[in-house]
Amino acid sequence: MGVTTEVIDGYKKCGSWKACKGDSKLKAAYERRSIEYNEEIVEELQRHEEIQQAPFDLIVLAGYMRLVKQPLLDAYPDKIINVHPSSLPVDLSLREKRRFIGEDAVYDAIKEGQTRTCSSVIMVDSLEDHGEILTQGPNLLVWNEFLYGTVSQREEWFREYADVHQTLQKVRSDFPALTTALKMISQGEIALGSKKRYYDEWRRVYVNGEPMPYSGLKVRLP
Repeated sequence: MGVTTEVIDGYKKCGSWKACKGDSKLKAAYERRSIEYNEEIVEELQRHEEIQQAPFDLIVLAGYMRLVKQPLLDAYPDKIINVHPSSLPVDLSLREKRRFIGEDAVYDAIKEGQTRTCSSVIMVDSLEDHGEILTQGPNLLVWNEFLYGTVSQREEWFREYADVHQTLQKVRSDFPALTTALKMISQGEIALGSKKRYYDEWRRVYVNGEPMPYSGLKVRLP
């Protein structure tokens, strides 16, 4: 039996959020289209639930690259996860409270001088790369030798190297973090607390009843 697929083009439905920056009218229109887009996703998911006569236990985002909106969040509370290519360190001076969020997370981390990166499996909420961290994959060291040279040479090479680094990170860190999280979820080994314990912002994650640190369960290579 094959896997059922449905294609709903988010860019076609909503347009680009980047094009809306600085324009309140364009932003409002984009937000309205985003809600309509999420409503359509919920309708499709519920239609498939009726066909299979069973609810979806989990939604895994893969290359989604947009914020999840209502009513999708309310329809599947604490049932949506995502993989983000950063350890998401906390910086309380930032409005978002986390560093290295967004689509340029790997580039930003390397540009700032981080010597290693890893990927995090996180719960999805209404904010950008904001949910609780369930697992983190193995670290991938930054190849500093590639970034030597003059200032102009480094600027030219940073983006190229960051893209290559992130591609390798998908294999070395994304995959172990996600497969570990999926296995634990399927076996009922992972749970979320009810109160915000970390920085008054995030709930505690439990694995087999044991509390995890802010960074969740660290997956290490055998």
